[in-house]
Amino acid sequence: MTTQLAGFVTMTLAYRHFEKEYQNLFSNAFSESNSTNNEKGIYAGITAGLAPGLKISAFADQFKFDWLRFSTDAPSVGYDYFVQADYRINRNADMYLRFRTKQKMTNDNNPWNAIDFIVPETKNTYRFHINYRVSPSFTMKNRAELIHYKRYQNQSEMGYIVYQDIIYRPESKPYEFSFRYAIFDADSYDARLYAYESDVLYAFSIPAFSEKGSRVYLVAKWKVIKNVDLQAKIAHTWYSTKREISSGLERIDGDSKTDMKLQLRWKF
Repeated sequence: MTTQLAGFVTMTLAYRHFEKEYQNLFSNAFSESNSTNNEKGIYAGITAGLAPGLKISAFADQFKFDWLRFSTDAPSVGYDYFVQADYRINRNADMYLRFRTKQKMTNDNNPWNAIDFIVPETKNTYRFHINYRVSPSFTMKNRAELIHYKRYQNQSEMGYIVYQDIIYRPESKPYEFSFRYAIFDADSYDARLYAYESDVLYAFSIPAFSEKGSRVYLVAKWKVIKNVDLQAKIAHTWYSTKREISSGLERIDGDSKTDMKLQLRWKF
């Protein structure tokens, strides 16, 4: 249910109840887990325009799982709280501040336990993001994000990522470029961070960043002629704490890896 409480306030309420026996291979309902079963929850969200250029968005989601889940060998509960402030500085710049805290239950995985007890794990995420246009052709984006992860009585773990985007889209030209340089540092995979990346057409890239290192990529798009365009991406990731990347057939002996994509599209 969505309702407009006032001209500047919109509120949404949603309740979900999926029995643990329910199965539907083609369902795509709102839920915390990837499947639409074994879940109950209530969601409340609100959006308010408090002043010219300033908008506040927030939601609270409480959920419960009545049966076992992956890595959770008992019924469990959790919550997800979110608040974000968007501010439009002027016609060429905008920014936002975000805080999110999420708690779920997972197995303790203590080798001394005869059975797997479930314990809470909590992630707190803080983000600052700003977009600004410095000229009709150049747009800059900056982000700083910090994550704080804690599992029950274990020591807290931290992770952060900072990046700079430069987007060049000249007017009346058949080409454009997107560049990013990012540095990251995460104590473990549990404290990993994600960042969406520009890519070639029909490709989708949201890599996970853990341990310590940097990443740079360049995406180039060129409209060769009316019905033909060429797109390419090259990305390089360097780790200061690794001497081996991935495993199995994807194993790389070294502390860096390079990815390349090339796409030629002909429309007819």
